[in-house]
Amino acid sequence: MIIYPQCENLRIALKWCSMVGILPSEFMFPENKKMRSAYDVYSNITLVYWAVFIVTAYIELYLILNENPIKKDLMSLNLCITLIYTVIFCRRLITRISPSFKKMIKTIIEDQMKGDLIDDELFINGIAGSNSVVVIDILMISLILYPCRQLKKLDHLLRNFQDFRRKYQILNAIEAAFLFFKHLIVRHENIIQYVNIYNKNMGYPMMLDFIQSSIQIATAVTQVSGNEITLLLIASVTMFSISMLLRLCLYYYYADELLILSQKLTHSIWESNWPDETPKIKFMILIFITRVQKPLAFTIGPFGAMSIQSFISIYYQRLINEHEDQQKLTLL
Repeated sequence: MIIYPQCENLRIALKWCSMVGILPSEFMFPENKKMRSAYDVYSNITLVYWAVFIVTAYIELYLILNENPIKKDLMSLNLCITLIYTVIFCRRLITRISPSFKKMIKTIIEDQMKGDLIDDELFINGIAGSNSVVVIDILMISLILYPCRQLKKLDHLLRNFQDFRRKYQILNAIEAAFLFFKHLIVRHENIIQYVNIYNKNMGYPMMLDFIQSSIQIATAVTQVSGNEITLLLIASVTMFSISMLLRLCLYYYYADELLILSQKLTHSIWESNWPDETPKIKFMILIFITRVQKPLAFTIGPFGAMSIQSFISIYYQRLINEHEDQQKLTLL
């Protein structure tokens, strides 16, 4: 019995997401309607459980904030858990109700099933746990990696345009160069459409994730000041802060890779033997070069592109603001 679609790009993400009910039921048990219906019920139960859990967490936070005096260590501990679970719940809702998000997953699965002219492997290393936070992160990183992998393929095809054109001619004897380059343009348009769909669905959740990660790191530090300093406390706070930064670094690293790979396409086609082509192909190449001048990018809500540079600049500015606030407190 087939349980998951055969998709190397999402192999880890599909299995772990289904275990905690995150994977949309459309992609489960393609040949068994009863099992798919049972999984849909399980997915709804887990979603309701998360909603109840988050509501009770916010009730607890409300009670903590109404105490006099406010227990900062309890408040910090609550925020560290509640904020990230809120972001995860928002992402879970998107996976359930957004048709365009489901279309992204379907695009990756169909691309894997139909095969391609080249078959390069892209390995994804990750430690998967039963926690939904880890599972959602694996899924999101897998979705971010997909267009990067497609751009690497496209870069390879453009750099070796002459060789692959001859390969393409076996299937299309007439106007092989024109048909092959048209195929490359369609592939590039599909990548652009995929990135736009991702930004539409995940742009604002990424912004919330960045905000909650920053707050979590700040609240984790306050736990040290509000309790007796012990080696265990320092180690736990340090590991928690590192894990939050690591999550953001992974997102921004692969988002930065998308920017770099999309900008490389101009050089890739320029380094091929395009001057030897017909005027018709040369015109298409010039249009393509003009089209790829604007790099692809994952966005953070209304704040522009995700990149390593933006990640460093945001945190650098945050450190400056904290230093200035500390100096003001010292003067007071």
